[in-house]
Amino acid sequence: MIYKVWNVSKYLLIFFIMILASLDGVLISSLFKNLIDLTSQDNSQDFMKLIISILLIYAIVLLSNYIYNRMKYQFVFDANLYIKQKIMQNFLLQDSRSYSEAEVKKETISFFMNDLKLLETNYIIPFFDMYLYIFYAFTAFVYSFFIDSALAFIFLAFSLIPSIVPVLFKKVLADRTKNWSNLNQDYTETLNETIESSEEIKEFHTETIFIKRFFSRVLETEKSFLMLNNMQSLSILVIGCISILCYIFPLAIGGYFVMSQQTSLSNLIAVFFASNRIITPVKLAINIYNQFNSVKTIREKVEEVLQKDITKSQKKYLPVEKISIKSGNVSLGGNLILKNIQLDLTNKDKVLVVGESGAGKSILLNLVKGNILLDEGDYIIEPKNSILNIAYQKDFIFKDSLSFNILFSNELVSEDLNNIFEIDNKFPKMIDYQGKNLSGGQIKRINLARILSHGSSLLLDEPFQGLSTKQSSSIEKYLLKHTDFLMISSHVLHEENLSKYSKYIVVENKTITVYKELSEFKKTNYYQQNIHRI
Repeated sequence: MIYKVWNVSKYLLIFFIMILASLDGVLISSLFKNLIDLTSQDNSQDFMKLIISILLIYAIVLLSNYIYNRMKYQFVFDANLYIKQKIMQNFLLQDSRSYSEAEVKKETISFFMNDLKLLETNYIIPFFDMYLYIFYAFTAFVYSFFIDSALAFIFLAFSLIPSIVPVLFKKVLADRTKNWSNLNQDYTETLNETIESSEEIKEFHTETIFIKRFFSRVLETEKSFLMLNNMQSLSILVIGCISILCYIFPLAIGGYFVMSQQTSLSNLIAVFFASNRIITPVKLAINIYNQFNSVKTIREKVEEVLQKDITKSQKKYLPVEKISIKSGNVSLGGNLILKNIQLDLTNKDKVLVVGESGAGKSILLNLVKGNILLDEGDYIIEPKNSILNIAYQKDFIFKDSLSFNILFSNELVSEDLNNIFEIDNKFPKMIDYQGKNLSGGQIKRINLARILSHGSSLLLDEPFQGLSTKQSSSIEKYLLKHTDFLMISSHVLHEENLSKYSKYIVVENKTITVYKELSEFKKTNYYQQNIHRI
């Protein structure tokens, strides 16, 4: 996924900068070698040339390091934008069903809040550092090779031994990361549940129970994260111990070579200092690779999303002409909700759906929309690329302008919408997070204005909750007049508007009954039992 963030030219540029920055690894060793060699000569002019050349190269190296760090953090910035955009694109553009989205929503929130930060810390930020350390080691080895090839290979051989350690820790780190990710998702779910249901918790005086429940999730998650960090620390300790041994042994061998006059002291000193830029960078690169393994599960998850074709379809949506459900049965969680559904709707139908709470009215609307699949029976919508806009019982408000909340733009809301939904000067121009500066009725009217401004074939689930009788009757009348296809589920019945519907559906006892005449609908038990609400 990293390689998709920038174009090739930017990667080539940062790798070139790394090569210049890696010269830092040989400057000190070169300085000491030349100083030792110059002690046998009395040439102050050569000494000054050496100092000036070292200073110039250091200036280039320091500038290269500055440019490298600027480019690295620009990459982190670009990578975060790229990944976050792709994850949100995948979430919003995927073909999902409303009743199967809950788990996806939780996973997406958990990814943005937790996984992405871990991915940034353990993968995105140190990604180029690993290659920089490799360049350090490579440059130092090439320099050492030209000074004394035998010593260079000895130091290289010992520097490679620590690379065995990550292989030993790879699986356990991946398993512990996966376990932490799962527990962290459970923690996020528990956090959301506890915050959202705080009123009920206080109402039943169960604060202590839920504090203990929340703390147990925190404890499990933090223990898992501690175990992950402890395992990383253990792997780093093992690598450190092996690295020290790999630091001492080649130096001892080099000392033997000097004493046996197989090499000079200046060569050993130069290779010794250069080797520090072999072993230490290799050790750091291995540590970073270890970090990469700790987020392997998260990287695979992101890679799976990035490989998907998540471009929005450009097909043209057409007004609905016909919807038909034949012999339909639908279940949720193994429980039969509605059975033997027989329903034929046309593009000019105005349909009122009634029934007691929990009877299945919302399920029926989602079946008509196509959000829920039938277990048995046939669902037909013509044309197949018809557009049906559905408004759920839960109203959504965005922290943005009033116009954006209605039109998803900053254009002016039409006078008709302002009048019918009574969007007046009492509405704030900028809406707070979750509509905290709005009343429940204002939120409901904004949502109704939004759906009406984005389509003429509407499915509305309990659209009049929180509105006064006068407001809901006026809005219902407007909807019946200014929509093509309209299907409303509601507990609120307005006698003055009932005659404007073409079909009436009563949902009860897991079945639906369709009435085409108002007079027949008024004979139903539901109407007779709820006439007092009118």
